[in-house]
Amino acid sequence: MRNPYTRLSRKLSFILRHHPEKFNISMDKQGWCLVKDIVAKGTLKITVNTLFDIVKTDDKGRYQLSEDRRKIRALQGHSIPWLEMEFEDVTPENMPQFLYHGTSNHNFQKIMKSLSILSMSRQYVHLSPDVETAKKVAGRHGHKMVIITIDAHKLENLKCSLNNVYLVKNVPISSFVKYDFF
Repeated sequence: MRNPYTRLSRKLSFILRHHPEKFNISMDKQGWCLVKDIVAKGTLKITVNTLFDIVKTDDKGRYQLSEDRRKIRALQGHSIPWLEMEFEDVTPENMPQFLYHGTSNHNFQKIMKSLSILSMSRQYVHLSPDVETAKKVAGRHGHKMVIITIDAHKLENLKCSLNNVYLVKNVPISSFVKYDFF
């Protein structure tokens, strides 16, 4: 069954990751916005309880509420250049052997030409801890998808968000182990 909040979640994601200013929403350097601003300014035309339900039911765990539930933020995926989100540094001791990147066949061709996966308009490239999650990510690109298996130990300055998304500035093709087409 499809999540009834999908459309609202996409709009919330747009606000919290890319353009809070277009909706007169203030954001601090760690990405936090006031819940009352999201609700009161009528941006999403929702109640506080609906906003909390969106956070709770989001299948990717994209959002975080502050402990007092007065603030909300997206955990990663930002294109806002001045943000200074804090992420866990991944060390060789806590690093998985492999990470996965799901994309479209069309984007895969661009990746091979550029010799790396670049963050493009976002702050980081997103990598998944397992193939199934990478397939979900790639699935939004259409029916022809590619899952790239990456040797995580060949990446520099790898970070991890609270919802287990691995983040890095770029992924050189020299770190690719294999790629599978679906």
